[in-house]
Parts: sequence; structure tokens; C-alpha cells
Amino acid sequence: MSRTFTGVEILGVLDIQMSLASVDAQIGEQRRSLIYSSLFITLLTAFFSGIFIWMMVHTRVKELIKGVKTISSGNLDYTLNIKSKDELGELGQDFNEMSTNLKKAYNEIKDWNETLNLKIQEKSNHLKEIYEQIVQIEKIASLGKLSATVAHEINNPLEGILTYSKLITKK
Repeated sequence: MSRTFTGVEILGVLDIQMSLASVDAQIGEQRRSLIYSSLFITLLTAFFSGIFIWMMVHTRVKELIKGVKTISSGNLDYTLNIKSKDELGELGQDFNEMSTNLKKAYNEIKDWNETLNLKIQEKSNHLKEIYEQIVQIEKIASLGKLSATVAHEINNPLEGILTYSKLITKK
């Protein structure tokens, strides 16, 4: 008896019975093998990624931290030796530029401070000279008062003598 399904003519059907336990066992073994291989490759990738990050990032970040601590302790001449072209290299160049700018600003403030101290010293010396002149003026003024007092004290008896001498000359 022949039948047609979608244009194909089927002549007969063969019915086979077969145990799939061995196929299921192979699939299970391959699944475990795939899981172990994936786990091994993931761990291996994580290990090498960690080493790469340690060498390429951690050591340069440690160098940046050391530079920041050195600059903050007052050594403005410190520069980093990061020569790479990546973001950390760019950060290192910016750090070196910042260090140079800080040193320039520090030297400028130091120069202004020295100039200000010189001007203060000049003004202090000028004020001392003015003070000495004021003291001299006060001494001269005191001497003038003293001489006026002495002249007054001498003038009174002399006036008396002059008055008596005029009286005597009139008599």
C-alpha cells in the first residue's frame, strides 16, 4: 500500500527499536566535559586578566599614589616615568604638568613674599627715620620752651632792675 505525503510517495514503514541509554550517557559525558572545559578556560582567562591588570594598571596606579604623596610632602620636583599612550600615561603626563605648575606657583609666591618683606623692611626703616625726626623736633620744641621759660625768668628781674635804674636816673 502506498501513500503520498506532499508529493512524496511512501512505500512502507520500518519500525526499529533501539536503546538510547548509551547515547544519553555520551551526551551527559560531553556535557560534563564541556562544563569542565568552560570552567577551566574561564579560570585561566580570569588569572591572565588579573596578571595583566596587576602589571598594567595596579603598578602604575601605585606609582601615581606615590607621586601624589611625594608632592603633598613638599617635593615639587618629583615627576612620573609613565611613558605609555593610554589613559594612565595621559594621567601621568597631566600629573607631571601639575607638578611643574605647582612648583612655578610656589616659586612665584616665594618671590612675592621676599619682595613684600623687602618693602616692609624699607617702610619700617623709613618710619624709624621719621620717628627719629619727630623725636628731634620734640627735643628742639622742648629746648625752645625751656629757653622761653629761662628768658622769662631772667627777664623779670632784669625788668625790675631796668625800672629801678630809670627811677634812679630820673631822681
